[in-house]
Amino acid sequence: MAAGVLHFYGTCESFSLEPCRWRSNSHQIKAESNAVLLSSPYYYSKPGRFVSPLHAKAGRKDDSDDVSSSNLSWLQHRFNFSEEWRRRVEVGFNERVDDLNRTAMIERVDWLQQRLNLSHTEMATIIRKQQFALAMKVDTMSSTLRFYEERLGLRNKSLARFIQKHPQLLYAGVGSGQSVQRNLDWIQNRLYLNNTKIISNKTISKFVLQYPTVLSLSVENNLDPKFNALQKRLGLNETQVARLCIKWPPLLGMSYSTNIGPTLDWLQNRLDLDEQQLGKMVSKHPTIISSNPEEKIEPNLKWLQERLCLDAEAVRAMAIRQPGLMGGSTSMKMEPCLAWFSEQFPELDQSALGWIMRQQPSLLCYSISNNLEPTLQFYKDCIGNEAASILVLKKPRVLLSSLEKRLKPRLKEAQEYGIEIDAGCVQRMAIWTERRWHASLLYQEEKIACSVE
Repeated sequence: MAAGVLHFYGTCESFSLEPCRWRSNSHQIKAESNAVLLSSPYYYSKPGRFVSPLHAKAGRKDDSDDVSSSNLSWLQHRFNFSEEWRRRVEVGFNERVDDLNRTAMIERVDWLQQRLNLSHTEMATIIRKQQFALAMKVDTMSSTLRFYEERLGLRNKSLARFIQKHPQLLYAGVGSGQSVQRNLDWIQNRLYLNNTKIISNKTISKFVLQYPTVLSLSVENNLDPKFNALQKRLGLNETQVARLCIKWPPLLGMSYSTNIGPTLDWLQNRLDLDEQQLGKMVSKHPTIISSNPEEKIEPNLKWLQERLCLDAEAVRAMAIRQPGLMGGSTSMKMEPCLAWFSEQFPELDQSALGWIMRQQPSLLCYSISNNLEPTLQFYKDCIGNEAASILVLKKPRVLLSSLEKRLKPRLKEAQEYGIEIDAGCVQRMAIWTERRWHASLLYQEEKIACSVE
């Protein structure tokens, strides 16, 4: 017998393969022709039994009509969930799960798995995180996914990853005036760039993908009050607060009364900052707000003072210039950096090392393997080991220059102009502005031309 196809909304014992409508026990079943075979999550197996193609493909027995097991047991069996998962669901969602129609629940699971092209493990992740997805109608999920595709430009794998990480957004309201739509409109109207209150869908998509939780926050009770509180507390204008939020989206999900406000007060008092200095520091490094003052920031400041033999004022100046030091890892980042400097420049004593870090505190936040080591080697290749060491110890800021975006292109330009690559040339390559660098190229070219004449 040829395979028949159903969109199934109830239970039955037999059906016709021809398109029809049939009622039994107040449940309506809509059968469709083979033309829509691929759109349905169910295939005909035998009268009274419907097998999910995902079950058939995996070689699993379909237990959708096994009334002896609860829906919770069925889910646990199908996705191999642990007893801990079952206990957690039994406490918070058990009644809702077991009240669901088994066939409808299977339809929703299989439809979503096919729609997003998810593996069995990926689908299990969604169910494990959000059992509410089991109660959503296929039509609702379909329109929700279509909304995210159109509004955020998500397609295929990016859409699947989006839902896997944040399955609660499947049942968020996406219609006109509903929560997700309101939040996206708020993002577009308040988090504007370049003084224009319209930003592209691409920009909105990038922002939302960085922090999807923003779509589930209340505009009236969370987003708007927090935006206004930040503007007032930091003395910033709307554009500056918008840039701050775009730079670090999780800021919008933090509690102002228990996290943001107390941390800002502590920073201002500890570092003796006025409102303008505080606003400038947070705008430069907003993630510092997420660091615990007593458990992270204060220990880091004390470590810097002791490790570099600095006074309190010097450490304060370093923290203001490079706020990332207050939230960074001393053992995984800063100590290895100092050890690298001591290894590369054994002539440095503790005082000299402290002086270098006072001059360029950003060095403590740089990667040794990706930044410091390759840059130092570049200078050694250009002017030799000894000259490179002298240059770095005299001008530590040369280690901050981008190897790919600045040093290598400028070296090529200098060579094309016939300029001698000495310590002076390398220093200019590293620290001069683009305008000044190109002016120096013309000057050197004229100087070389005059010497030839």
